[in-house]
Amino acid sequence: KSRQDWFQKHHEEMNERDRILTRLSKVEAQLLAKKYLRINTPLMHFCRTRANPSLCWLPAIHNEHSSRLLAISADAVRADLSARQAALQFYLTELENQLQVKLTKRTSLPYTDEHKNQEESVGINMRLSHDDNNYTKEHNNELYPHSDKEHGNEDFIDEYHHAKRRRC
Repeated sequence: KSRQDWFQKHHEEMNERDRILTRLSKVEAQLLAKKYLRINTPLMHFCRTRANPSLCWLPAIHNEHSSRLLAISADAVRADLSARQAALQFYLTELENQLQVKLTKRTSLPYTDEHKNQEESVGINMRLSHDDNNYTKEHNNELYPHSDKEHGNEDFIDEYHHAKRRRC
């Protein structure tokens, strides 16, 4: 019973962490969008060059041609800002969808005694698969046929497998 309680508490903590991280990501994206809006809104009043990166400039004398360029530039900035706003809304809904998927995954599979038995059997199998009998000198020669006594690497190979057993 205590193991189930621990998993329930752990899942609740993970859910709360994910909610907080999602809320943080949303706020960060909204702040970046506001900053982009604040920086790029004044650019509606300037003409842009066709070259990339575009330069913003303002003609000294306004005429029909410069007024048309200003209108084109303002339309381009408005289109860019509306596209950014749509992308922000899409990003925010995707964050919310990802959060919901994570939460449903955690709550859909409650921890049972069957899971406990599976974990224990996997642990036993892992310990048996890394038994000392698996790493004999014959096994080393099969793995490294070119690095036997004639190369003087036998001690290194034994030490390598000994270290590998300790890590597992």
